[in-house]
Amino acid sequence: MDSIALMQLMLRDPVYHKFSWPRYQMPRRPTTLQQVEEREKALGIRFPPLLKRIYSEVANGGIGPVYGLFPLEELCNNQALPVREDILPGIPVCLVRKADLVPDTAGDDYELSIEERDWIWLPGLIQVAHGGCQYCYYFYANSKKYPILMNEEPIFPPDALLDFPGEKALLEYFGCLEADSFDTWISDWIATFQNEHKRDYSNLAVLAELLPEPRYTN
Repeated sequence: MDSIALMQLMLRDPVYHKFSWPRYQMPRRPTTLQQVEEREKALGIRFPPLLKRIYSEVANGGIGPVYGLFPLEELCNNQALPVREDILPGIPVCLVRKADLVPDTAGDDYELSIEERDWIWLPGLIQVAHGGCQYCYYFYANSKKYPILMNEEPIFPPDALLDFPGEKALLEYFGCLEADSFDTWISDWIATFQNEHKRDYSNLAVLAELLPEPRYTN
Protein backbone atom coordinates (compact mmCIF):
# COMPACT_ATOMS: atom_id res chain seq x y z
CA MET A 1 0.00 0.00 0.00
CA ASP A 2 1.36 3.40 -1.00
CA SER A 3 2.36 5.47 2.05
CA ILE A 4 0.85 8.61 0.54
CA ALA A 5 -2.50 6.91 -0.05
CA LEU A 6 -2.54 5.67 3.53
CA MET A 7 -1.74 9.08 4.95
CA GLN A 8 -4.42 10.71 2.83
CA LEU A 9 -6.96 8.25 4.16
CA MET A 10 -5.77 8.69 7.75
CA LEU A 11 -6.56 12.39 7.43
CA ARG A 12 -10.19 11.35 7.05
CA ASP A 13 -10.10 9.43 10.31
CA PRO A 14 -12.02 11.39 13.00
CA VAL A 15 -9.81 9.83 15.70
CA TYR A 16 -6.60 11.20 14.21
CA HIS A 17 -6.76 14.83 15.33
CA LYS A 18 -6.06 14.04 18.99
CA PHE A 19 -2.54 12.94 18.05
CA SER A 20 -1.60 16.29 16.56
CA TRP A 21 0.62 18.89 18.23
CA PRO A 22 -1.68 21.45 19.95
CA ARG A 23 -0.58 24.27 17.69
CA TYR A 24 -1.37 22.13 14.66
CA GLN A 25 -4.54 20.41 15.85
CA MET A 26 -5.52 19.86 12.25
CA PRO A 27 -3.15 19.24 9.36
CA ARG A 28 -2.68 22.15 6.98
CA ARG A 29 -3.69 22.03 3.35
CA PRO A 30 -0.99 20.65 1.04
CA THR A 31 1.47 23.09 -0.45
CA THR A 32 2.71 22.86 -4.04
CA LEU A 33 5.69 20.96 -5.37
CA GLN A 34 7.06 24.25 -6.66
CA GLN A 35 7.00 25.73 -3.16
CA VAL A 36 8.74 22.65 -1.78
CA GLU A 37 11.48 22.91 -4.39
CA GLU A 38 11.87 26.63 -3.75
CA ARG A 39 12.35 25.86 -0.05
CA GLU A 40 14.97 23.25 -0.92
CA LYS A 41 16.82 25.78 -3.04
CA ALA A 42 16.67 28.46 -0.35
CA LEU A 43 18.14 26.07 2.23
CA GLY A 44 20.67 24.50 -0.11
CA ILE A 45 19.57 20.92 0.60
CA ARG A 46 17.44 18.15 -0.90
CA PHE A 47 14.43 16.86 1.02
CA PRO A 48 13.59 13.14 1.17
CA PRO A 49 11.40 12.34 -1.88
CA LEU A 50 8.65 11.00 0.40
CA LEU A 51 8.65 14.20 2.45
CA LYS A 52 8.22 16.25 -0.72
CA ARG A 53 5.18 14.16 -1.63
CA ILE A 54 3.72 14.51 1.86
CA TYR A 55 3.96 18.30 1.71
CA SER A 56 2.57 18.56 -1.82
CA GLU A 57 -0.02 15.75 -1.79
CA VAL A 58 -1.08 15.14 1.83
CA ALA A 59 -0.66 18.07 4.21
CA ASN A 60 1.71 20.93 4.95
CA GLY A 61 2.63 19.66 8.40
CA GLY A 62 0.57 18.45 11.32
CA ILE A 63 0.57 14.79 10.29
CA GLY A 64 3.21 12.15 10.87
CA PRO A 65 5.27 10.68 13.72
CA VAL A 66 5.34 12.11 17.26
CA TYR A 67 3.53 15.49 17.21
CA GLY A 68 3.46 15.74 13.43
CA LEU A 69 5.82 17.14 10.84
CA PHE A 70 6.69 20.83 10.94
CA PRO A 71 5.05 22.95 8.22
CA LEU A 72 7.27 23.57 5.21
CA GLU A 73 7.82 27.23 6.10
CA GLU A 74 9.21 26.24 9.53
CA LEU A 75 11.25 23.27 8.38
CA CYS A 76 14.98 23.93 8.77
CA ASN A 77 14.29 27.44 10.06
CA ASN A 78 17.46 29.55 10.37
CA GLN A 79 19.76 26.69 9.42
CA ALA A 80 21.15 27.82 6.06
CA LEU A 81 24.37 28.80 7.80
CA PRO A 82 27.97 29.40 6.65
CA VAL A 83 30.05 26.23 6.79
CA ARG A 84 33.41 26.21 8.56
CA GLU A 85 36.17 23.72 7.77
CA ASP A 86 38.75 24.97 10.25
CA ILE A 87 37.17 23.61 13.45
CA LEU A 88 37.05 19.83 13.01
CA PRO A 89 39.67 18.54 10.53
CA GLY A 90 38.00 17.06 7.47
CA ILE A 91 34.44 17.62 8.77
CA PRO A 92 32.50 20.75 7.72
CA VAL A 93 30.50 22.25 10.61
CA CYS A 94 28.57 25.42 11.40
CA LEU A 95 28.85 27.76 14.37
CA VAL A 96 25.41 28.78 15.61
CA ARG A 97 23.59 30.30 18.55
CA LYS A 98 21.40 27.88 20.48
CA ALA A 99 18.46 30.27 20.23
CA ASP A 100 18.52 29.93 16.43
CA LEU A 101 18.14 26.16 16.41
CA VAL A 102 14.63 25.63 17.78
CA PRO A 103 11.72 27.14 15.81
CA ASP A 104 8.86 28.64 17.82
CA THR A 105 6.62 25.59 17.67
CA ALA A 106 5.90 24.85 21.31
CA GLY A 107 3.71 27.73 22.43
CA ASP A 108 4.06 30.41 25.09
CA ASP A 109 4.46 27.97 27.97
CA TYR A 110 7.64 26.47 26.55
CA GLU A 111 10.87 27.77 28.07
CA LEU A 112 14.13 27.29 26.20
CA SER A 113 17.45 27.78 27.91
CA ILE A 114 19.34 30.29 25.76
CA GLU A 115 23.08 30.75 26.03
CA GLU A 116 24.69 33.62 24.16
CA ARG A 117 27.63 31.67 22.82
CA ASP A 118 28.61 29.74 19.74
CA TRP A 119 27.86 26.04 19.41
CA ILE A 120 28.76 23.51 16.75
CA TRP A 121 26.02 22.31 14.41
CA LEU A 122 26.41 19.58 11.81
CA PRO A 123 25.33 20.82 8.34
CA GLY A 124 22.59 18.72 6.80
CA LEU A 125 20.96 17.84 10.14
CA ILE A 126 17.46 19.24 9.68
CA GLN A 127 14.69 19.51 12.28
CA VAL A 128 11.51 17.93 10.98
CA ALA A 129 9.29 17.23 14.03
CA HIS A 130 8.96 17.96 17.74
CA GLY A 131 8.84 15.19 20.32
CA GLY A 132 7.74 17.20 23.35
CA CYS A 133 9.79 19.04 25.99
CA GLN A 134 13.07 19.87 24.25
CA TYR A 135 13.27 16.72 22.14
CA CYS A 136 13.37 17.14 18.40
CA TYR A 137 13.64 14.81 15.43
CA TYR A 138 16.00 15.44 12.54
CA PHE A 139 16.73 13.98 9.14
CA TYR A 140 20.28 14.00 7.84
CA ALA A 141 20.19 15.52 4.36
CA ASN A 142 23.76 14.56 3.48
CA SER A 143 22.84 10.87 3.32
CA LYS A 144 20.89 9.27 0.46
CA LYS A 145 18.66 7.43 2.97
CA TYR A 146 17.99 10.49 5.15
CA PRO A 147 18.34 8.73 8.53
CA ILE A 148 16.27 10.09 11.42
CA LEU A 149 17.94 11.13 14.67
CA MET A 150 16.37 12.20 17.95
CA ASN A 151 18.04 14.34 20.55
CA GLU A 152 17.39 17.11 23.03
CA GLU A 153 20.21 19.33 21.81
CA PRO A 154 22.23 17.93 18.90
CA ILE A 155 24.90 20.60 19.36
CA PHE A 156 27.99 20.90 21.50
CA PRO A 157 30.43 23.68 22.43
CA PRO A 158 33.76 24.06 20.61
CA ASP A 159 35.66 23.69 23.89
CA ALA A 160 34.27 20.15 24.26
CA LEU A 161 35.70 18.84 20.98
CA LEU A 162 36.45 15.15 20.87
CA ASP A 163 38.74 13.21 18.55
CA PHE A 164 36.03 12.05 16.14
CA PRO A 165 37.32 9.50 13.60
CA GLY A 166 34.90 10.74 10.95
CA GLU A 167 31.51 12.12 10.06
CA LYS A 168 29.65 8.92 11.03
CA ALA A 169 30.97 9.04 14.58
CA LEU A 170 30.16 12.72 14.82
CA LEU A 171 26.61 12.07 13.61
CA GLU A 172 26.17 9.34 16.24
CA TYR A 173 27.33 11.79 18.89
CA PHE A 174 24.68 14.29 17.84
CA GLY A 175 21.73 12.02 18.60
CA CYS A 176 20.34 8.51 18.81
CA LEU A 177 19.35 6.86 15.54
CA GLU A 178 15.55 6.65 15.45
CA ALA A 179 15.29 5.11 11.97
CA ASP A 180 17.79 4.25 9.26
CA SER A 181 15.82 6.26 6.70
CA PHE A 182 13.01 8.79 6.46
CA ASP A 183 10.86 6.27 4.58
CA THR A 184 11.30 3.70 7.36
CA TRP A 185 10.36 6.28 9.97
CA ILE A 186 7.11 7.07 8.17
CA SER A 187 6.32 3.42 7.43
CA ASP A 188 6.86 2.41 11.07
CA TRP A 189 4.56 5.21 12.21
CA ILE A 190 1.81 4.11 9.82
CA ALA A 191 2.11 0.49 10.98
CA THR A 192 1.96 1.55 14.65
CA PHE A 193 -1.05 3.79 14.02
CA GLN A 194 -2.95 1.01 12.28
CA ASN A 195 -2.13 -1.49 15.01
CA GLU A 196 -3.06 0.80 17.90
CA HIS A 197 -6.42 1.79 16.43
CA LYS A 198 -7.25 -1.56 14.87
CA ARG A 199 -8.08 0.05 11.55
CA ASP A 200 -7.58 -1.72 8.26
CA TYR A 201 -6.71 0.88 5.65
CA SER A 202 -6.08 -1.67 2.91
CA ASN A 203 -9.41 -1.15 1.13
CA LEU A 204 -9.21 2.54 0.28
CA ALA A 205 -12.16 2.58 -2.11
CA VAL A 206 -14.61 1.26 0.49
CA LEU A 207 -13.34 3.23 3.49
CA ALA A 208 -13.13 6.49 1.58
CA GLU A 209 -16.90 6.37 1.13
CA LEU A 210 -17.51 5.81 4.85
CA LEU A 211 -15.21 8.42 6.37
CA PRO A 212 -15.66 12.20 6.35
CA GLU A 213 -13.74 14.48 4.05
CA PRO A 214 -10.19 15.50 5.08
CA ARG A 215 -10.09 18.42 7.51
CA TYR A 216 -7.42 21.08 7.40
CA THR A 217 -6.60 24.34 9.08
CA ASN A 218 -6.04 27.32 6.83
